[in-house]
Amino acid sequence: MKRLIDVAAVNEMKANGQSIVYTDGNTLLTPAAMDAINANGMTIEEGACPAAKETPSASCCQDHKTAAAGAPEGEVSADLIFKVLSSLSKSGLLNDMLAACGADSKPYEAEYDPAGFKLIRGSSVRTEVLDTGDPAQAGKVNYREIIGADDRSSIAAGIITIDDVNFGWETECQEIYYIISGCITVTIGGKVYEAKAGDVFFIKKGIKCAFGAKGLGKAFYATY
Repeated sequence: MKRLIDVAAVNEMKANGQSIVYTDGNTLLTPAAMDAINANGMTIEEGACPAAKETPSASCCQDHKTAAAGAPEGEVSADLIFKVLSSLSKSGLLNDMLAACGADSKPYEAEYDPAGFKLIRGSSVRTEVLDTGDPAQAGKVNYREIIGADDRSSIAAGIITIDDVNFGWETECQEIYYIISGCITVTIGGKVYEAKAGDVFFIKKGIKCAFGAKGLGKAFYATY
């Protein structure tokens, strides 16, 4: 990896009493650094920076300190960045992160009235990953709560999507689902129930079941 010498590095060398800037084939010298060298009355010489009796300037001879880390001091290696992004992509979290980093990271668009009214634009809802307990299903089940305690509501409601997977579920409250699109399945005691677009189902609190979908299913849910 090439060693960069910029204006800040030149000024640091000057401050440390260094009058010669050493460069070689592995050095990048910026035009602004050249101007700073001339302005400071310094010279440029080809070759490695000679060993100093005192601690050498970090800008002059820092390569050997950072070689083991695989990247300049204060930077993260490209290999590590690639590995992290690949892992996020495989887990289905990368799109959520990119959306959150956008100019508009709001989870949905809504209009409010102080009297106690909230209108959510359904097409604007951005879901997040629901942890089913199975890492292989990451990104396959997503949801977004759009009504809840922040609205001073005793009812929580939101959108859920299930993409061709099945996962165990135990209701902690009473739940109602309206199927928006696709087909969502609920398995209770070995019996499979299919809810298709336009259907509604209700589940009591404390029920152990399994949710699933044939293809991509999307539903509006309310819990209380």
